[in-house]
Amino acid sequence: MDPVSEVLVPEGEMARMAAEAASGEETVFLLFGELSGGVAVCRRVVRADARVEGGSFEVDPFFLALELARARLRGEGLVGVAHSHPGGSHPSAADLAGMRDLPVVWLVFGRSDPPRAWFPTPEGVREIRIGRISGGRPVRVEG
Repeated sequence: MDPVSEVLVPEGEMARMAAEAASGEETVFLLFGELSGGVAVCRRVVRADARVEGGSFEVDPFFLALELARARLRGEGLVGVAHSHPGGSHPSAADLAGMRDLPVVWLVFGRSDPPRAWFPTPEGVREIRIGRISGGRPVRVEG
């Protein structure tokens, strides 16, 4: 995957993920869409069937395979993973390990601060901008 400097997410989906993250239960979402000029454009968000344990999560491999197949049929790819943290929105050690295995955007919703997005590069993990899509158009870039 080429370096990504921004992720665009539909406004309603950002609100839904934030609300679920605020519930206190750790939640995991898969972000599907396409890459365009260093921007990960999310078109569809799916709540993942994931096992959450001890501050880390694992998406069910059968669920992931099914969703990847559905994405291919729609002309989409996996552009990101979003999940909640009980504290802040910095990646955990488990997230950093996951980024090595799955080099896509990682959107982290912390209860104590606003969501932040991260992207792994050969030089390390870097924070990227979060933009929202409203009415089919990008708006309000954060970060």
